[in-house]
Amino acid sequence: MQILKELRYVLDRPQKVKAVGVIIAVFFSSVFELMGVAMILPFIQVILTPEKVMSNPIVARIMDVLGITSSTTLLMLMGLGLIALYLIKDSYIIWSYYIQYNYATLVQKQLSIKMLRSYMRRPYEFFLDTNSSVVLRGCENDTTGVYVILSGLFTILVESLSMLMIGAYLICTDAIIAIGILLIMALVLWGVLTLFKPKVKRMGVKSREISALKNKSIYQAVNGIKEIFVMQRMSYFTEEYEDASDQYRKIKRTYDTLNASPDRIIEGICVSGIIGIVCVRLVMSDADMAAFVPKLGAFAMAAFKIFPSVGKIAGRMTNIIYQRPALTGVYNNIKEANAYAEKQQIYIAQSDTRDKITDSLKFHDRLTISHVAWKYKNQKNDVLSDVCIEIEKGQSIGLVGPSGSGKTTLSDIVLGLMHPRQGMITMDGIDIYSMPEQWARIVGYVPQAVFLIDDSVRNNIAFGLPKDQVQDEMIWQALAQAQLKDFVLSLPSGLDTIVGERGVKFSGGQKQRIAIARALYHRPEILVLDEATAALDNETETAVMESIDALQGQITMIIVAHRLTTIRNCDKIYRIDGGIAVEKSKQEVLGGN
Repeated sequence: MQILKELRYVLDRPQKVKAVGVIIAVFFSSVFELMGVAMILPFIQVILTPEKVMSNPIVARIMDVLGITSSTTLLMLMGLGLIALYLIKDSYIIWSYYIQYNYATLVQKQLSIKMLRSYMRRPYEFFLDTNSSVVLRGCENDTTGVYVILSGLFTILVESLSMLMIGAYLICTDAIIAIGILLIMALVLWGVLTLFKPKVKRMGVKSREISALKNKSIYQAVNGIKEIFVMQRMSYFTEEYEDASDQYRKIKRTYDTLNASPDRIIEGICVSGIIGIVCVRLVMSDADMAAFVPKLGAFAMAAFKIFPSVGKIAGRMTNIIYQRPALTGVYNNIKEANAYAEKQQIYIAQSDTRDKITDSLKFHDRLTISHVAWKYKNQKNDVLSDVCIEIEKGQSIGLVGPSGSGKTTLSDIVLGLMHPRQGMITMDGIDIYSMPEQWARIVGYVPQAVFLIDDSVRNNIAFGLPKDQVQDEMIWQALAQAQLKDFVLSLPSGLDTIVGERGVKFSGGQKQRIAIARALYHRPEILVLDEATAALDNETETAVMESIDALQGQITMIIVAHRLTTIRNCDKIYRIDGGIAVEKSKQEVLGGN
């Protein structure tokens, strides 16, 4: 069964071991349910025919041991025993519910974390083609779907075991009625699921798609709030969300109606069928009513237990069908992330330069870009076709060219975010893709669009480091290099100043310098600046460029630039055009500037 295959893959060993414990708890719940039904028949027999019961050798011996001499005393003891049994049974079953839901919620939490980690292990290209709403859906909605599936499977298991045990007991009591009842219930359950399954399955797929649209609408409304307010486009984004919400509501309405229907359908058909079977049984067998009434009481009690079980099974199976796409989404993400990680490990293991890699690896001589080619998915032509550049330690290299020429693509490849389709990049002869951890410490990055978290200046510069690993001395040093130290010192809260969501409390130049300080905090040996001043006004650009120019000779820099003034102090300038890099003189590029 595909669902079980996917669950086995996404669950780790400890989760599988705990699942066995839950299944054992579920099994004993079914045993208690059987005992609760089985005790009804002898209790009714004691009420109707006490002499016949007391004449039974086993009962007579028990009465003798307990000193019971009358049917009234026997009835009272059996009644108290039955009350005790039901109190213990129901207490145990409530505890087993806690065990089931505790396990399912724990798995949901662990899976949501595992999903985020899996997304973080996907290649950078994945995020170029994937909307953030899909990631949000995977970590939240899909893992909730897995929770529903797990809890549904446990419910199906406990109800199925209870039905089987009670069914076996009823067969021993009266085979004809029992087989008839079980056959009717099985046919009704099969019919309901066959009727509902195709529609529920389609709704499950559609619901998952609409869920991503809702997330997307909210995310875009929040992140574009400034432009939305300026242009007074609030109604468009709220209507987008309203439309997605309305589609989701219609799907949920139909699904909830279908999910609630099996109980009524099953009850109507099964009650009618059981009454018919009992009537036929009485007419055909001419049974002794005195002997048949206790059996009828036991069957009535069993039916009282089995009807809800059949309804729960139908409801949970409908839930599982509806949530199936969510489990498949979790399965595919984790599987693809593992496959990519395995591919990377194989690449590293097979690298010719792996023997040169150490934890203390440093940049000593030159960075070489050799015949690098790259093409995005679903594009016919290469963005880069044969790029060759050699950068010596301490040099500053400028990359210029028209929009779409591949400057940013080349910088992303140098950063190790994307593996070239052909060619390679080496640092002192070592393939950078064979040492991702070491390369992350050697290279720093300053983007055009700065991403700041809604936190303190300190945590924005340390960016992702645990608090106990953050060193304020290194932060102040990085701020000094970025020429932002005096400004931060002037703030009332200093490093503890909150920058606001996306850095709304800081100017463009200040945010850019925080990005530079963040890149410099780890003391990189190579710094990549991707149009780091393109979004700034001339005055702010000049101030930021002072910070960058102050790094000349201290750090090897690769500067992707649209504004030519940004690269005026570079040692070499390459023009990227037509997929190749051609070295140009400053005179050719800057002209009279």
